[in-house]
Amino acid sequence: MVNVFFGKTLARLILGATVLIGPLEYALHVGTTAFPERSNAHYIFNDTCLPDNVTCVPTFVPSSPMCKLPPAQPYVFQLGMNGAKITTFAVVLGGAPDDLAQDASQWKVGLLRCMTFYQWVMVPLTMVLSIGHFCFDMGPFESFWRAYECFGILWTLGPWWFNVFLVGVKALFQEGTVGARLDNRFWEAPAMIMKPLVTQEEVERVKGASFWLMAAVTVAPYLLVWSPYVVTHLIPALVLFAPQNLLIVGLLLMLQWIINVDPNGKRYQTNPITLPILPPNSETISIAKDMGKAGGLHFLPMMAGMAIIAEILVLEATYLYAGDGYFGSMAEAWLERRSDYYFKAFAQKVLGQLYAFTDLANEAT
Repeated sequence: MVNVFFGKTLARLILGATVLIGPLEYALHVGTTAFPERSNAHYIFNDTCLPDNVTCVPTFVPSSPMCKLPPAQPYVFQLGMNGAKITTFAVVLGGAPDDLAQDASQWKVGLLRCMTFYQWVMVPLTMVLSIGHFCFDMGPFESFWRAYECFGILWTLGPWWFNVFLVGVKALFQEGTVGARLDNRFWEAPAMIMKPLVTQEEVERVKGASFWLMAAVTVAPYLLVWSPYVVTHLIPALVLFAPQNLLIVGLLLMLQWIINVDPNGKRYQTNPITLPILPPNSETISIAKDMGKAGGLHFLPMMAGMAIIAEILVLEATYLYAGDGYFGSMAEAWLERRSDYYFKAFAQKVLGQLYAFTDLANEAT
């Protein structure tokens, strides 16, 4: 179950996000009113109603009128959904145990099995449904390039980019928990998880194998499909919009600093987010165990932040290529994340479309 360290870390995260991200969200809210030509640039409205009509249901069309998507999620809502996913993992899968030799709770083992199979099925399902939505519900497009950009945006705005980071972090936790590198025999994970699990060490090793399987069914296909957009959109935008990117990373590092506190209230001498590139030793293993007890919340700012940056850069590159200008592309990518549009269209465009509903469910769980 959730422990005291998890609760304290969550409280620090909420407080830090309120102080650092709250003013930014307010500025964006003011900007949508001050620059309606930018905040509405990629929305269409049903029939003949006007954007300020409460009965309108907006549709997000980032690259073409035929590229019809739900309104883009507000940043705070997206961060909340990512936090909910980490919290769900922490509650269901539990944190790192202090004693690997202790007996495993069998009802928790049952929860582990349910949650693991849910992830194995849900992530590929959301990918298939999104591809189906693109193939059968969108188009015809004006050109191959417009279709290419539309699919790239659909693929980038899905929940999988965050899942890529989460799977890597969870695998890191498991290696720190057992104090050694885990076996990568992910194909054996379904058989392993159905065997009797008696000790906590057996449970932790099964978790590790399951995360490697999640990587196989999530990370590999996602990055394979997304790789062309790294070349055509992400890298060019990463260079062109470098000042913006540095500001975002700086904000995330400040939030990271606020929550980088150990269970005793002292600051870590080694930044936890550097663990993936450090050789295993007693200090890094101890920190990894702490991270496991906090459910991964220490990594949430950078994981969610990197996912949001990827989304912003792909959209900015798309708008820049379309001729919206440097600052115009930035303004549109930031100001179109309108909470009023998102929640106005929530029932019809998110809950009412199977692919979007499963994306949201996978994003939160």
